[in-house]
Amino acid sequence: MDQLQIRKAEPADAAAVGRLLGVLGHTLPDDETAARLRWFSRSGADHLLVAVSDREAVGVLTLTVVPRLTHDGPFARITFLGVPEGPDLQWIERALLGEAERLARRHRCTSVEVMADRHPEDDTEGGLATLGYRPSTEDRVPCVKPLPPPTTVRI
Repeated sequence: MDQLQIRKAEPADAAAVGRLLGVLGHTLPDDETAARLRWFSRSGADHLLVAVSDREAVGVLTLTVVPRLTHDGPFARITFLGVPEGPDLQWIERALLGEAERLARRHRCTSVEVMADRHPEDDTEGGLATLGYRPSTEDRVPCVKPLPPPTTVRI
């Protein structure tokens, strides 16, 4: 594997990101992947980072900055972290998390939350716990209400 570059994804990365998502078990049509990347590139609070090696996407991470009324600063929420399985690829995950933390600091975030399918205590050596991530102490379960799709308004 050549040098690793971590950068914000651009709409031109849609095919590479789509292939990576497919490897990770998340299939999206190419046009939908491109639309989502365009949305991330226009958003000021949402970021899609891609890890690239040998011109191929080898990891992806999405991060959202969440403002809070009751705290001194916002927090960052990592909503997706995807790197193919393999012991030699764990460093890609670490590099993505490191760049996400730098980005969160630039937004003056006071913490980073990882919404992952695993917990820090379940990680093997070198995982989230070794990077300072701990299980949340909040017991609250969020309530979710599905919203209908927006209707088109023509002016």
